[in-house]
Amino acid sequence: MERQTCVSAPGKVLITGGYLVLDPRYCGLVLGTSSRFFTNIKTAHKEEVDNQRIIINLSSPQFQYTTEYHFIIENNQSFRVEFSDNAENKNPNPYIEVTLLYCLSMISRSLTKMSNMTLNVELVADNDFYSQRKNLEELNLDVSLQSLESLPKFYSPSTKRDIHKTGLGSSAAMVTSLVACLLSHFEIIKIQSDSSVDMDVVHNMAQFCHCLAQGKIGSGFDVSSATFGSQKYKRFSPSLLDDLLTTCTKTPNKCDDRVVDDLLKLIKHTKWDGSRTPFKLPPYFHLFVADVDQGSNTPNMVRNVLKWRSENPEESLLLWTEIDALNSKVDQCFVAITNYHNDQPELYQEEILQLSNVGLSENSVLSKEMSQLRSHFLKIRSLLKRMGDLAYKEPIEPDQQTDLLDATMNQPCCLIAGVPGAGGFDAIFSILFGNERQVKSQVSDMWIKYQGASVCPLVLNESNVGITNSCIK
Repeated sequence: MERQTCVSAPGKVLITGGYLVLDPRYCGLVLGTSSRFFTNIKTAHKEEVDNQRIIINLSSPQFQYTTEYHFIIENNQSFRVEFSDNAENKNPNPYIEVTLLYCLSMISRSLTKMSNMTLNVELVADNDFYSQRKNLEELNLDVSLQSLESLPKFYSPSTKRDIHKTGLGSSAAMVTSLVACLLSHFEIIKIQSDSSVDMDVVHNMAQFCHCLAQGKIGSGFDVSSATFGSQKYKRFSPSLLDDLLTTCTKTPNKCDDRVVDDLLKLIKHTKWDGSRTPFKLPPYFHLFVADVDQGSNTPNMVRNVLKWRSENPEESLLLWTEIDALNSKVDQCFVAITNYHNDQPELYQEEILQLSNVGLSENSVLSKEMSQLRSHFLKIRSLLKRMGDLAYKEPIEPDQQTDLLDATMNQPCCLIAGVPGAGGFDAIFSILFGNERQVKSQVSDMWIKYQGASVCPLVLNESNVGITNSCIK
């Protein structure tokens, strides 16, 4: 009988803490998304399978992609992943291959028998992870929320084409869902168990795999939000991973017993520093994101900002300290707004719905708190734009985006709007308030009619749910 497991992980939108989250001294506010990345695994036992290997049939039907890997066990002392001779596609994907190799190597320690089986692995993602402009054009549909919502789930175009990502952290969500699905499938952990240890194992393993696959130790907020959902995030120390990543980089696609020992120690028996505090937008507040379809070279932007910072330590410290203080104030305002709802839910609802039609004023406690948050965020935008100018004219908030963001914030139902994460040209986010359908329709209409850029809304909302058992429908 086939055993089947399906796990999904959310995308991410970093709304405060861009660049600062690279430093363990600073926090960022990252929102998980309702759009998710799914991994589905089925096990089929076959007598004819070589008992020193596991066959892995991997498919991503959205991209008309299939391939076959072999996970090879050598004398129970070393492991490797390679394409089989039968593989239709042998283009390497380190995010998949690294995750398969190290997860299965670690799992092998917990199982007496890990052979005589075939794993069928399916990877799919909600449509929001990828730009749907060409798909809408192919289907003769206009760019609108209604058109996007009408697309089939996990839409696959009729012809292969270049994929444009929307900046939701697809690689981190994929790695996290694949890690969680593998560990759950082989009963190493239980998804949504009462034990936080299980979720920490998923998080730590996904951070390791993602860093090794991308060839560097990033801030980790994308993997953390993929595991735990929306949160206030402070990164772990890169030194936790340095030695093991250096060792593993020397032997790509191969893992020996000593590495498994070190990996188990890192994943299960090492206390990771950093912190995360669960977060959720206040009631009647909504995340609304748009794909601007121009693209940014994020690694170059980050590299130049860090170069400027190292060359100008005093100036950058003053600027980052000021931004960090404002980020904290934004977080405090969100907490105050949520507390206001908890104390007076009926009055809160009445005021929010009214303000979404007329805009913010100074006539109530709630409106004043929202106005303060908005003011803090506008200062953050200004300082990030200034930082980009100082860092070799990097377009953290390009002028074209500034015009679009200002137009978005001029809508009475918009609290804040900005460029997520490292910024650039490829996306914007907004936090709206009021009746969700009404305010998103209002802002979506403005975006679609906007003359300064081609803007395509996404259908997602904020979600504080991290990895979860799922079902591909």
